[in-house]
Amino acid sequence: MLSNKTKHDKIFISYRREDTQGYAGRLEDSLAAYFGPNRVFRDVGGISGGDDFSHAIAKELDGAGAVIVLIGQRWLSTVTNRQDLSGSPQDYVSLEVQTALEKNVPVFPVLVENSSMPRGNELPESLVKLATRNAISISDERWKTDVERLAKVLAIDVPGSLAELKLKQLKRAILALLLIPLVAQTLAFSWAAYVSLSNNEAFKVSTQTQDIFNFSSFSWSIPSASFIAIMAACYLLMLAKSHVERTSAKLIYSSIWIGGLGTLGSFVSYGLVFGAQEKVIAIYSASTIVIATMLGLMVLAGFKSP
Repeated sequence: MLSNKTKHDKIFISYRREDTQGYAGRLEDSLAAYFGPNRVFRDVGGISGGDDFSHAIAKELDGAGAVIVLIGQRWLSTVTNRQDLSGSPQDYVSLEVQTALEKNVPVFPVLVENSSMPRGNELPESLVKLATRNAISISDERWKTDVERLAKVLAIDVPGSLAELKLKQLKRAILALLLIPLVAQTLAFSWAAYVSLSNNEAFKVSTQTQDIFNFSSFSWSIPSASFIAIMAACYLLMLAKSHVERTSAKLIYSSIWIGGLGTLGSFVSYGLVFGAQEKVIAIYSASTIVIATMLGLMVLAGFKSP
């Protein structure tokens, strides 16, 4: 069923069934795995029964961010024959390409079966501009590599691959896991400082910090809960690292190690090293430092897909 969206976020595959039908279906599946199944349109599979073909094509091109023109060994000869034959049925493939060129939709000729790019003097006047577009070749032997290269070129005009969408979701979840406990325990500490003040004197960190933790309403369970959030964030970071470029992955690895070792080290110190009066201060300080460091590394990483 055709989409009613007008956002230019789709990829339109133009092909001739007698020329590149097999390649078109395979390319649709490969690009759908990269950009998402609802963003790749192929005329035969995307048009419902009873729809007007020319109207449906024009409608889909209105929402297209890029058009792929699959060119095989018989593509050019078919264009020429249908232009020369009097009374022949309308060449919808030429109409697709012509409409895309007129609408200034980015057009990408994709050559298969060792085909050559048609020259301008070989094309009808309505398709001459196609000859000025840079062509990309794909082959069975290098299919995965060639399609990845094509996808990266397409992503310039049609951003938002599945990897990018997944990274955005993971980034939001990680930020929530780190920011919410950081803000919560900071507010809890601020309230504890407020209720622990006496004689309306100004709060002095050097003399009253320990009193806040020991004698106020501040609970050790508040910063401890932050470490649970940190470990959950580390798990999501592990999922994200396989979807980012190498430079970002190194920073994400560092964030995972800091989160894991910071949590383990803090609880070892909490149980074995610090005295009773210093335990809560240790966990609060450690969790705050670990979260702030992880957030800093996340900002530097940028979460960019390769």
